[in-house]
Amino acid sequence: MKLASSLLDAVFYNEVLVGVVGCKVTLIDEEAGPTSSKQVYIATMAVLPAYRDLGIGSSAGPQLAFAMLNHLPLAGTKAITHVLSNIKDHAEIIRVFLHVQEGNDDAVRFYERAGFTVEGVVEGYFPALTPSNAKLMSLAVKH
Repeated sequence: MKLASSLLDAVFYNEVLVGVVGCKVTLIDEEAGPTSSKQVYIATMAVLPAYRDLGIGSSAGPQLAFAMLNHLPLAGTKAITHVLSNIKDHAEIIRVFLHVQEGNDDAVRFYERAGFTVEGVVEGYFPALTPSNAKLMSLAVKH
């Protein structure tokens, strides 16, 4: 299965758009070229409040094959589970990472339940938001 470099995917529940998830595959060492290990950056994941805690974000998100996902029974937990289950077939992907706005404790707990850990804080990552700092979270991929 060939990996695309990015994806923005929609999450539907009973034919209603309830969430989006976007990710990007990048090289860890640009200078090593295409043989370098890769990482997946989850650039955005959002589920409408009324559909949170139903499991939609954890398993309904992007497949690294980048097929659209429609008519999902759940929303939050499915996105992460799906991303991680598809990564296991790609030994070159060794890390998944993302940024969470400081103060968004629900999101931090959500990702921690999926196995992510906080690596540190990036000052001013969200300049148009208050607070503007972001927590950098990551997950080492075990194959």
